[in-house]
Amino acid sequence: MSLHYTSYVPKQLQYQGDRFAKAEEIFQWLLTENVIKPEKNKEGLSDDVYYFSDGIRNFLDKPPGDMFFNLYCAGFACTTKREVYCPIENGDKGPICPSCNTDFDPYTNDGEGWNRFSEGVGKWMETGKASIICPVCNKAVSLADYRFDPDWGFSDLGFTFYGCPKLNQGFVEELERRLGCHVWIVPTWS
Repeated sequence: MSLHYTSYVPKQLQYQGDRFAKAEEIFQWLLTENVIKPEKNKEGLSDDVYYFSDGIRNFLDKPPGDMFFNLYCAGFACTTKREVYCPIENGDKGPICPSCNTDFDPYTNDGEGWNRFSEGVGKWMETGKASIICPVCNKAVSLADYRFDPDWGFSDLGFTFYGCPKLNQGFVEELERRLGCHVWIVPTWS
């Protein structure tokens, strides 16, 4: 059985504000909306995953059956450290330079663009800052401005819903309002 999960990641490499306070605010909002339970799911994923509750159905376009809530690997988690959120199935496109639209496919151009991109991600993980120089147009571009299909996310704050279908637009809009910024929506299968 594979695990599907979706992460909702602020489009900010470093969250602008107190990320710990914001994580707690989002957690409390999800509790109040009865989306999650205050009990942690210690059965399958990690000690930092909370069980879903019935209120999550309000944020799904097509609510699943009751078995959804019995999955040992279903639940909500929040991350407050730098993290790269990437789909296991990367889609058709590598990172795309927003200046010249070059696709940094790791299997073309001797991998130079992909290598630069990977080095930039590594620098961001270490320092929190990253500009990547495109080998085609030679422009330095922020890691946050590169495009992917499907989305990747890069931030020190993120919210992951394990074993859950993609949440509806109403949820995304409310989350973005509470965060004060747009989010990357990163679907993942493992």
